[in-house]
Amino acid sequence: MLKTEQIKEIVSGAIQSAVCIDDQYQEPYQTASGKKSLDRESAASLYCSFRKDGKCDLDIYNFKGYDTFLQDQEYLFNNKELLILDWELNSESRVKYTDALRVLQKAVECEYVQFVT
Repeated sequence: MLKTEQIKEIVSGAIQSAVCIDDQYQEPYQTASGKKSLDRESAASLYCSFRKDGKCDLDIYNFKGYDTFLQDQEYLFNNKELLILDWELNSESRVKYTDALRVLQKAVECEYVQFVT
């Protein structure tokens, strides 16, 4: 049976490139116009953690709507092994999970993404 550290090594070795999709995270080089409360600090912290601790490239995608995501999905999922998905992409909607479930469906259909969190 594998020990916890061995499992961590296997998973971290398998993940070289990841994408984080969140409606509140600011993308690198993105100005905050249109959304006054984008979370720059958490996004920067996550990005640095992946680069330093995981030695993994991380793209941060500011989710602006499902139609925009559909235009960007090929780039977002191409050669990414890990998807970090905010569960509540529709924070202003009564049903907050609709778009997250649709994005998750697209990730499952993608040949690259192996891990989702």
